[in-house]
Amino acid sequence: MKTIFSITTFIVSTIIFSLLSSQMLSAAQSDPEYDGIFKTIENPKAFMASEFEKAKADKKKLMFVLGGNWCHDSRSLARKLDEATLSQLIKKNYRVSMVDVGYLNQGFEFTERANMSTFYATPTVLIFDPETGKQINAEDMHIWSLADSVSQEDTQAYFEKYSQPLSVKVPENLSQAQQTKLTELAQFIGVQELRIKASYKVTGAMLERYKNNDVDKKFETYWDALANIRMNLPKVTSEIKAKIIAASDNELAAIEFPEYDALPWE
Repeated sequence: MKTIFSITTFIVSTIIFSLLSSQMLSAAQSDPEYDGIFKTIENPKAFMASEFEKAKADKKKLMFVLGGNWCHDSRSLARKLDEATLSQLIKKNYRVSMVDVGYLNQGFEFTERANMSTFYATPTVLIFDPETGKQINAEDMHIWSLADSVSQEDTQAYFEKYSQPLSVKVPENLSQAQQTKLTELAQFIGVQELRIKASYKVTGAMLERYKNNDVDKKFETYWDALANIRMNLPKVTSEIKAKIIAASDNELAAIEFPEYDALPWE
């Protein structure tokens, strides 16, 4: 009897262990926290060229998600994309690449394809129409800087919106003065983006040490100072652009651009 009981116990234990192991493996394969979900792209320009061709052939939108495996918001967005209903939508309508930006020291070729010198935050979502090669979500891509605070419902709605056929926008009938002001705004944004990119060389190295429990006493001060620019710039400049478009020529001079203090390492 003891032998039979022992064998039965062994079989039951084996089955339970197998089921648990299967569940653990499934979790490891689908859990965005496992190492490597954001992949380093060795030859970004060649990779992008290939992805544009494949997306065009598949008649899908092309999406690059720039993030870091160390980043809470990046992992949160990855989990949301992996949710059953949204995952089906994504697979049907998008060709997706999860791009590792390292410790803010790589992935800039992807933002340059979207006419930006740098990403402002992790994650950054870039969606392109492969037919025209143009980015189509520029106006609201920065909401993903706080991806963990975006609900699953809003995430679903966002990607449903961009999965739809593109609507043709009627060009704004702008005066020469308005166009000049918008050009000045674009130049201002370009300068700030270069500051952000240059700052990543300092803060990225500090971030890597921080994540490895080697905390630089200046890290939080530096990180917060940079956040004041990179997290603030998209909203402020979007509001300024709207003001310029709505303003008369006489009102344009009163529209000012923000001034940001010099960063500690500048």
